[in-house]
Amino acid sequence: MSYRLQEAFLNTARKRKVKVTIFLINGVRIQGKIRSFDTFTILVEDGRQQTLVYKHAISTIVPAEKLQIEFEEEGVPGAG
Repeated sequence: MSYRLQEAFLNTARKRKVKVTIFLINGVRIQGKIRSFDTFTILVEDGRQQTLVYKHAISTIVPAEKLQIEFEEEGVPGAG
């Protein structure tokens, strides 16, 4: 199965319920767990509220712990 790095990263964080800090390009910081994501958005939940973040507004995503991500680049099995 082939995954893009972004999808593999977000899916691993979601499945393992790892807390992430999302920094937006305007300097705002959002913390929580990734509940869901699609092509354009990420749904983040912190226990009290849910925040729908548009990917184009994101600068950086930092997981609270190291993620073991396994993915394959298109046409390059085992790359990554």
